[in-house]
Amino acid sequence: IFFRLKCSKMRTAVRRTLATHACRRQFATPMLQKGSVPPAPVVPVQVQGRAFLPCSENPKLPKALDGPRDSFPYVLEPQSSAQDFSIQDWANACKMEMDENLAKYGAILFRGLPLSTPDDFGKWMRGLDWRTMGDKEALKCMFARSMSSHNINEMVRTASDDPAEYTIEPHSEYHTVGFPDKIFLWCEQPATHGGEWPCTDIRAVYRDLDPEVTKKFEELGVNYKVSYPCREKAHYNNWEDNISPDKEFVEHYLADQGYTWKWGDDNSLTYEQVFPVTKTHPKTGEKAWFNQIHAQHMTFYTNHPLFVNKPKTDTEGWPVDCSYGDGTPIPPAILDHIRETVWKHTIALGQEPGDLLVCDNLLVMHGRMGYSPAGSRKVYASVSYE
Repeated sequence: IFFRLKCSKMRTAVRRTLATHACRRQFATPMLQKGSVPPAPVVPVQVQGRAFLPCSENPKLPKALDGPRDSFPYVLEPQSSAQDFSIQDWANACKMEMDENLAKYGAILFRGLPLSTPDDFGKWMRGLDWRTMGDKEALKCMFARSMSSHNINEMVRTASDDPAEYTIEPHSEYHTVGFPDKIFLWCEQPATHGGEWPCTDIRAVYRDLDPEVTKKFEELGVNYKVSYPCREKAHYNNWEDNISPDKEFVEHYLADQGYTWKWGDDNSLTYEQVFPVTKTHPKTGEKAWFNQIHAQHMTFYTNHPLFVNKPKTDTEGWPVDCSYGDGTPIPPAILDHIRETVWKHTIALGQEPGDLLVCDNLLVMHGRMGYSPAGSRKVYASVSYE
């Protein structure tokens, strides 16, 4: 009897082992499935009249943002336990989904991946085997950006170090060293209040803009100007920290990137260049509205906490500004029209710990709603290039 009982237990154990192996064979590589539409934020995300939001006094802006809709963003989550596979396995699975679906939907939200730290996020980025930011390249790729952030590791930066209460308008990632084709935002910890991701459908914006407005920009382009004080006179960014403390290197870098520049008597630096407002999407072939007209105009900073005491009528001394390519100013009504159209086609996406949002940089703008308390939100960024 004892022998028969022992054999029965052994057969049961073998069956369980075989069943486990069969299950693992069924999911030899991680599989992703479509997830449910994320809920709209519980507290309406105010736009019109919002403090520390550029030009929020415009009565034509939406009062509040809608939440996510079906497939915007496109949500994907693991079919089985995420812990059964390595970060490299998940990078491979996510890469396949992005190759197939990112250009279609514009943005993908990956939920439930086994990423717990910025280092995990960096390993996932490295696992994609796309041209991303190595240590020195990361620094170079962020040279001369107007906003503030800092490196965490060789692949990852903080998404923004700007004051928590400030809302960063929806924008495309627009670096002077090259234009990323994808932006990756990973949430370690959502804000206690606010801090949602605004996501903007650029295709809809381009369709909805006044054709006469887009025509003039397409004919003239946009002249972007960046102004940096020196470190000892700065209360925001400065050229020594954002480019290099070596003036000779700064000039070599700007010349290599096609900029013109000048040094001020106060040791400040101003540089500028004209860029087109559209770019052909490398995968779909469509013409994309890809620029920084509203997000690199001086009005981007008029409601910034660090510039609230600077008169809005002052046209000099802002970190950035832009004009038509021939140097003529962009009328306030045109900037209002662009912002109205951008916000009209923007949704608010709340975060969960571990959320990873990927945006096709030519098809979807990203940003950050203001939040509180300061330091409660931990979001990190990376990019990839064609």
